[in-house]
Amino acid sequence: MWPAIYLTRIRPSGRFFIPSFIDGKQNIRYNQFMNTCPLSMKKMELKDVFAMRSWANNEHPLLASYDFWPREDYECRYWYSKKTELKSNEYFVYYYGEDCISYVSMKRISQRTRSAELGLVMDPKYQNQGLGHQILGDFLFYFFQTRGFQKMTLKVDLFNQRAIHLYESMGFQKKRRTYTLFGEVERIPEESRRDFIIFSGLALSKGMVMEVRACDFLKEKI
Repeated sequence: MWPAIYLTRIRPSGRFFIPSFIDGKQNIRYNQFMNTCPLSMKKMELKDVFAMRSWANNEHPLLASYDFWPREDYECRYWYSKKTELKSNEYFVYYYGEDCISYVSMKRISQRTRSAELGLVMDPKYQNQGLGHQILGDFLFYFFQTRGFQKMTLKVDLFNQRAIHLYESMGFQKKRRTYTLFGEVERIPEESRRDFIIFSGLALSKGMVMEVRACDFLKEKI
């Protein structure tokens, strides 16, 4: 059973404060959690990109493309400019206390269809702690309830089962198969090769387009 209400409010710092899910009776530890929850969200700025330089790298070789690679100031500026140059994209960051631990994107925003494509990347040091679930739930609530969008889509590689399970827990449904050029076959562990098409020394990663609609997500949350 999903909790009934999910709340955000804005701190004077400009960050959204995330007190977490509370139930329909609005009891349970709410005031206590508001005083202790260290998660907050804001629009991405260049200073946030500089903060991402402390992120760890993923241990699994297939997740190396998610590593935050910029280290020098000029690399961070280039990365930030490329991410934010299109008006159809918006980027946000989540902080855990004073640490920037995740960025989330709305890409290919369409005002006509009230839809966008999701991107979510986390500092590996903060994975497997339930924070990804809370961040994604909060952002989808902001996307649908606060911004009034109607559909969120995403693309995910089949080898990334942890991400698929997270998206399914938020109501995302698989829609169609995709194929993405991955690169060197040598990087693919033997046990993961079923998720690739391998030919001529190259590999195509099998993926999936998933989507969730406002009516389906919000009926589980409100």
